[in-house]
Amino acid sequence: MECGQYNDDWRSIHMFPDESVQAALDAQVKKAMPVHWSGFALSYQHTWTEPADEFVEFSKEQKLDYLLPPIGKLFTYSDTIQDKWWQE
Repeated sequence: MECGQYNDDWRSIHMFPDESVQAALDAQVKKAMPVHWSGFALSYQHTWTEPADEFVEFSKEQKLDYLLPPIGKLFTYSDTIQDKWWQE
């Protein structure tokens, strides 16, 4: 799910993390992965790590299974990658 580089000025073209989680729930996915959030901050409204932190928080609240692999890591859908590697 698209989940990054958001701010109030771009609300019509970029989803906030809570909207990304809701979109995954609406699509009835079994597992969601936030994309377009890591590497650098383009938005003036948040740090580069905030989208992932908030996506995880909202996913847990909604009991949505999620996957957050480190940048460049090979993975499969069945993997369980929920470590907060971006906070290290």
